[in-house]
Amino acid sequence: MNHKLLALVAAGAVSLAACEKAPAPAASTTTAVEAVTAKQEVQKVWALADMATLSGAQKLQLERAQEAQKGLGTELVQKLTEVSTEKGFPAAVEVCNTDAPVIAARIATEKNVKIGRTSDKLRNSSNTAPEWFTTLVDSKTAAPAVFSGPNGELGWAAPIKLGEMCVNCHGAPESLAPEVASALKEKYPDDKATGYAAGDLRGWFWVEVPAT
Repeated sequence: MNHKLLALVAAGAVSLAACEKAPAPAASTTTAVEAVTAKQEVQKVWALADMATLSGAQKLQLERAQEAQKGLGTELVQKLTEVSTEKGFPAAVEVCNTDAPVIAARIATEKNVKIGRTSDKLRNSSNTAPEWFTTLVDSKTAAPAVFSGPNGELGWAAPIKLGEMCVNCHGAPESLAPEVASALKEKYPDDKATGYAAGDLRGWFWVEVPAT
């Protein structure tokens, strides 16, 4: 084969190579680990539970939750009644602002739970609902509710109905005493928790009990 023919053959080989498509990259696939992780994330949800079908362990968790909730509610009412009677309702605003979180923290430690209060109209912005209860807050449910957690936790939420005494700090804005309105403005500049009447749904106690 002469040199000219060899050159033509070589040129043709280069042209053919250039026309061939490069192999397509392999389509990305989810690894087994990623699939399991995704499934676990989906399963990490709280579910509304039926109190009639709770297991023995869950019933014990519920008892602990209810004891903690009643303890917090009773102590707060007693403290607010005492202070408002002796010093007036502006002092009761101070109790809610400073004493209530301390009482809740102590009960949480004593009962080994997480506990708090929440509402669809917050006075204290730190009192947001735990994630497992947000749906029922949005729907303003007035019934107690139990939730089962993804890792054996149990959640309990109990409605708070506004008492006669509480209207003095949560009633219609125009009906509040000037000194109460002033105390609220000072302690809670973003307050949304007025406009209630006695008997209205004010919010909820919530308690989260770890797995036993």
